[in-house]
Amino acid sequence: MTRLFIGNKSGTGPVVKMLKSDADDPLTTASDQYGKFLFNSEIQQTGYIRQIVHVVADFVSFPPSGGTPTSPNQYLYPSGSTIANCQAIVNSWTNGGNNFQLWYFCKEYFGKTYFPLVEVRQFASGDDTFTGPLVNTTTGQVSGTGQAVSLSGYTAGIAAAAYWDGSAWHLKDAVRVSVNSLMSIYELPDLTDALPNNSTTPVAGQKIIGIDSTIARIALPGRTVADADPDHYILHENKIPAKVIKAGEVNVALGGTTTISSVIPLTKWTYMDFHVKRQTDTEWWQPPYYASTDEAQSMSFNYTVSPTGITITNLANFAITIRYAICAASERGFTAGGSKILWKGNDGTQDFIQIKRPGSHDTTYSLDDIMIDTRLSYMPILAQGFLNYPTDFPTVISGSDLFKGNRMATVSFANPSAMPLLVKSAAIFAGSGVLQNPYDRNFDPRSVWCVHEVGVSQPGGWTGRASGASTWANIKTTSVDFYAAGGNPRFFVGSNSSYPSTMLGLKYYVFGIPSSL
Repeated sequence: MTRLFIGNKSGTGPVVKMLKSDADDPLTTASDQYGKFLFNSEIQQTGYIRQIVHVVADFVSFPPSGGTPTSPNQYLYPSGSTIANCQAIVNSWTNGGNNFQLWYFCKEYFGKTYFPLVEVRQFASGDDTFTGPLVNTTTGQVSGTGQAVSLSGYTAGIAAAAYWDGSAWHLKDAVRVSVNSLMSIYELPDLTDALPNNSTTPVAGQKIIGIDSTIARIALPGRTVADADPDHYILHENKIPAKVIKAGEVNVALGGTTTISSVIPLTKWTYMDFHVKRQTDTEWWQPPYYASTDEAQSMSFNYTVSPTGITITNLANFAITIRYAICAASERGFTAGGSKILWKGNDGTQDFIQIKRPGSHDTTYSLDDIMIDTRLSYMPILAQGFLNYPTDFPTVISGSDLFKGNRMATVSFANPSAMPLLVKSAAIFAGSGVLQNPYDRNFDPRSVWCVHEVGVSQPGGWTGRASGASTWANIKTTSVDFYAAGGNPRFFVGSNSSYPSTMLGLKYYVFGIPSSL
């Protein structure tokens, strides 16, 4: 079974490590051999998904009656808050006899000093089927003109939300979320903020690992298990991240379906993060690559979540390969009534060792109660940062490659285990702070994550050029080439190049995932 080690490492102190193979020694295996670990307390930079929230409409608290699509009823959440301290702005309206609602989640909702990266995945049907990526080369907005787009299967980014208080408009940065969506909240900054480092100078004799009937904690370097701030921990019983249930790569035939099975029951709070490519392609790109605006380049798939696994349906005109990580949390939250904390079990397929939240139920505990499980993994961050545009993009693009972007920067990093990579990148903007169209979802962005767009039949020389909101990541094993197009029109509408942009730079995260889990 997978080895779990809790003990002292000479020269380091107390550590908790979980290895994929029993043949690897937890005391001598180098920490930068990321692919050999499912968890390693020596690695503090980890892509924790702190929470997954199912956003649903609430027409009782926020009535839509009297609101219209262009003049919705507006409410501040929670009740009694002001625009200065509200956690969300809620727009409600009716149209054609149906009720509609949009939520704009503000920084205050997330309780951080920074605005975190938030990804939104809207259900395609029911509450179990999602739309995957979209490479849409069928433009057709104005006699076949407009833009070709490549989307990553989720929306992410911050823009100015507008609130009318009865006498004046107010702008506030927010994440736009349609109802019937899953909102994934990373413990990572969205904008130019540096990744927080809550470690401090270690002192000999500090107790940094504590597991007993009331606590299960692994503190950051220099902190102790008596610290009251959950942000000072790698793991804390009251701050348990979502889980990576499965990870790997899978092929899906033309017109085919493939199911990824899970021995751990999946919940309604489950989704799949992924990269996708044609099986004939040799390189990974995020968002998906397309070589031209020909209709044959279009790509999409759907996936459906069930308790036993995820079923993928290929909607593209070619076979595809998907690199995936299945992430999940529990709709039940924490449970109570048990005494087991560190224990060993068997799921009918394999033995496992688990550390669960003290006091959680012993037999009907939830996924949110699980802190460490030798069947599960976390995602180490192999590289992260912010690239200023254009100074940190030394390579100038020209000719036919301008559809990728105007400039390119290469970020290199160590990956001795050759872990498969998941990459996220965003165009970061200053934001104008000027009211234009308050109900335009593309209004005044601060960040646009994992989107690539190319002008089609555009005047002014923009045909075949990337938009100013585009970022594209060409993923290798130990490096990523990032493309950006700061200064180009932010996107193309019909035959008009619209919304000039001022790009500050590109934010990126490079995660490692297990080659098989």
